[in-house]
Amino acid sequence: MQALHDFWAYVPPAMQYVVIALVIFAVATTIGVVKLLNKK
Repeated sequence: MQALHDFWAYVPPAMQYVVIALVIFAVATTIGVVKLLNKK
């Protein structure tokens, strides 16, 4: 966990928003795919 914290310290604030947005997008996409697969 410390390695992740050290990595995050090197990420510029503007880039942090991009990383957070990508994570949220990935989670939303995964949930959407799972829901589609469960519908069948």
